[in-house]
Amino acid sequence: MKLKLYTRATESRGRCPYEPAVSYASLMVDGALYTATSNNFLGTEPIILRSFRNPLRTEYKASWLNEPTFIDMELIQENEAVSDSDRIFVFFTETAIEFEFYDKLRVSRVAQLCKGDLGGKRTLKKRWTSFLKSTLLCSVPELQFQFNILHDVFVVKNSNWQETIIYGIFTQQWGNLDISAVCAFRMETIQDIFLKGSYKGPVALENSHMKWVVYRGDVPSPRPGACANVSALHLGYTSSIDLPDKVLQFARDHPLLDSIVNSVGLQPVFLKRGTKYTQLIISQATDLDNVTYDIFFLGTDKGYLHKALNCHGEIIILEEIQLFPSAEPVQILKLASLKGLLYASSPSQLVQLPVAICSWYKQCFDCILARDPYCAWSLSLHSCILLANHLEHSQDLIQSIKNGDIYRCPEVGTGTNHGRGSGVMLMHWDHLAI
Repeated sequence: MKLKLYTRATESRGRCPYEPAVSYASLMVDGALYTATSNNFLGTEPIILRSFRNPLRTEYKASWLNEPTFIDMELIQENEAVSDSDRIFVFFTETAIEFEFYDKLRVSRVAQLCKGDLGGKRTLKKRWTSFLKSTLLCSVPELQFQFNILHDVFVVKNSNWQETIIYGIFTQQWGNLDISAVCAFRMETIQDIFLKGSYKGPVALENSHMKWVVYRGDVPSPRPGACANVSALHLGYTSSIDLPDKVLQFARDHPLLDSIVNSVGLQPVFLKRGTKYTQLIISQATDLDNVTYDIFFLGTDKGYLHKALNCHGEIIILEEIQLFPSAEPVQILKLASLKGLLYASSPSQLVQLPVAICSWYKQCFDCILARDPYCAWSLSLHSCILLANHLEHSQDLIQSIKNGDIYRCPEVGTGTNHGRGSGVMLMHWDHLAI
């Protein structure tokens, strides 16, 4: 990506937040800037905007965006080649318009925008014609417990884009329980809902209130909100500008889908009580047996970092690290994968730390029981070392990620019963004040 310095001032409304504490999302794609923020200084005009190339924006309607808290934007490409059918996905939490409660109900959403969208000719001129949104459901069905507030998103992309997995951190809106959930969603599921899901529509009641129900009427063709694809081209529509007004009017009035995006397995990947997670990064590490594991790095609202291993569906917290001396929330968490470094920041501090410090484990059994795919015990060096730096001497290394077996450790001796466990360590880290 190349950055170009403009010599003249550019209007910042809709392109950056009006004050630092306001959440927003942004993305650069093919020279166009996609932003999700507020278009005024009161924060009353939420907007998802494309700038600099083919400018488009959302409508100022509660049915489109209703008091949203924007979390993330991601580009999902159907193949390696750049295509107008590529889509931008926006993740956010907003106040639901489809439910009536005494208090405002917040819900988590995923919305799609087609990169090739050019707006309509008359209806939705300079507006998104491809804006659709659906609800992300993260819940524990057997407990009838739902996590409706989205805090962060991390996308694990796959060469087959339909196999891409979206992980999200969720908490509940009401109650005093400190509990966080991490749920996973398949891109294939999201795609099916945007392509085939039922729409919701407003119905006027006698008392002048609007009620949102599943739309049972005829849906115009081509499908409203869909990207210009093969089916649209077959009908003679080469771009969104060519779409008939009845399609665009339907898209304008029915941005919300009735179909819900359920999480993988219909339950969280894992739950953590007594902790409120704020940030999520997922890295991957391959062990001596050539098995690749997902490593979760989770920042908390009290300034801690949890490092967790997804071991064949079992989530094991390997380390708990205190990042800051004061209980400040982790606001940003970034991974420099090539350097093996993590960066974490709070409102006043910045920390750099490696993804693994194997030297913390002084004994062979500590190193093995830690079950950290980044680390292995060296028989010749008598130390726990970073696996990536010693792959050429793999015959000298010991690891047991799946079972935590320590029988090969010389300190334990052959014939000792297999051990199993995980090493959870509480550590403190030096910080930089900013």
